[in-house]
Amino acid sequence: MKNNKDILNVYKTVYKLPEITHKEQVNLDFFRLCREDYKFAIVCIYNEDKEFLLIRDLNKYIGWELVGGYIEKGENIEDSINRIVLNETGLAVDELQPILLINNIFKCGDKTISHKGITFIAQVRGNINPQPKNIKTIYTSKIPKVMAYQNTKVLEVASEIINKKTFSVPCEEIEIVKKFFIPYYLHRFFVKKIGRLASRKIRRKILSIISGSPESILDVSCGDDDFIFQLEKIYNPKTCIANDISWKTVLMMSAKRRASNILFTNHNVLELPLKEKFDLVVFKNTLHHVPADEQAGIIAKLLNISRQLIIVDFEDPEESGTLSRIWHWYYVHFLGDQGGNPLRFSKFKEIVQRNAQNATIETGIINTIKGEYFYASLLNMAKKEEVEVKVKVEESKVKDIKEKLLSMGAVLNEKVKETDIYFTAPHRDFIETKECLRIREKDGLTELTYKGPTNDAMKKKGQFWKPELNVSICSKRSDLESLLQFIDFKKVAEVIKDREKFTLGSQSVCMDKIEGVGWFLEVETITNKENRDEALKENMSLLNKLDMGESDIVDLPYRDLVINK
Repeated sequence: MKNNKDILNVYKTVYKLPEITHKEQVNLDFFRLCREDYKFAIVCIYNEDKEFLLIRDLNKYIGWELVGGYIEKGENIEDSINRIVLNETGLAVDELQPILLINNIFKCGDKTISHKGITFIAQVRGNINPQPKNIKTIYTSKIPKVMAYQNTKVLEVASEIINKKTFSVPCEEIEIVKKFFIPYYLHRFFVKKIGRLASRKIRRKILSIISGSPESILDVSCGDDDFIFQLEKIYNPKTCIANDISWKTVLMMSAKRRASNILFTNHNVLELPLKEKFDLVVFKNTLHHVPADEQAGIIAKLLNISRQLIIVDFEDPEESGTLSRIWHWYYVHFLGDQGGNPLRFSKFKEIVQRNAQNATIETGIINTIKGEYFYASLLNMAKKEEVEVKVKVEESKVKDIKEKLLSMGAVLNEKVKETDIYFTAPHRDFIETKECLRIREKDGLTELTYKGPTNDAMKKKGQFWKPELNVSICSKRSDLESLLQFIDFKKVAEVIKDREKFTLGSQSVCMDKIEGVGWFLEVETITNKENRDEALKENMSLLNKLDMGESDIVDLPYRDLVINK
């Protein structure tokens, strides 16, 4: 786990936290007690009436204080908060949000020590544990005149944030785990093993549609699913955050992380305070928990903080069939699931398309043992390019190349069979311009793709950075074929491909076997125009490591290779 100094910097970055500095001249006795590695946390506890909990030690003469304490060396911040709040009050946290960094600078002569701290707001319910006679506690919405340390400034910031909150914490959903503890326990150790078959299929789909190699990842509602650990292992992102509304779940998940660098957070998805834009945001199995009139809004909000947003949820059981209805009944009546707003796939697509007009959208259905799940990938491709290069591979070298990729740390994400039908237009020859209009069928899904023409710069480099538009189609491939031919688009080729897709750092690597043509390797890097040359070099560098070079480059698309064959 990152040390606390690094974690404070991560909090500062992802939440855009303000920082206050306090400087104080202290005596030698106090200075000697200070520790260089001292880190602390302050918690502004508030109740459902938005009143703050204040504590006063009558044996001291420093005024009212907020709950706070040390962050022990090697201790996770969320564990520190849990320990501090429980020890001082006996209360359990419902929702936790960092709001402020504090830097206390103590001087003694010509020596200086800096103590770093972080302040949170935390909503709680329940009664405070009995306190010693010298300790007085109150809940108040007013800031007392006499407060210790920088607590006055902290409360001012906290009050401003709390008063702007418009959504209540879904306490019933948080408490449901306690209420259904025994059924949940049985589910976790028995029934969940069956459900993993569905989860694996959903994970494979998510991994197959992730664009590039994200350097920052957010799992909006991680639950007790360890998918976030898998994402971290594959992509090794600089920033990796797992969020959940249940503090109990956050603590359960953080206990699993071992050497992980994941930051666990505890927010209501309707009021995510995260400010950083993430390369990848995953929002799975939660949309049906969002009020119907907020579903469109939450998609728009999440897209606003993501370069790629992937949404997965189950199809409305009334539309999905008997199997889905049985599982839905089980989750609602046996486990107490509170999500009462499932969507039909058609309605989901309508909401997505209306609220993500500037994104490249891919949608589809995942058939699982638990019924049908729908998904959407919303990709903000503004100023982004796919820089790709393709080489011919001898069949005898395929096994060695795969082994080299795996030894370099590549991860195999997907094995799939794809059928591509290519067309040319009545108004110009797409083969001559090297444009692409393609129907792709894989995993029972149909997708229509357009790629722009090849220019002279691309021909010279033997690499390509074309604009690309992908549209998922619910109709059968044959129906879409008929439609295009009806309006005079001509079918020119059919490409049948067995593809294995790997991720290696910031690059996607595909090993393709094209029926009737042979084996090829494609390397792709997602970048922007300014960094295009660097991406071109990275692609060639990887080819060189795999004992291939410019002489192996194939500058024709698979379509033309099949036509020529």
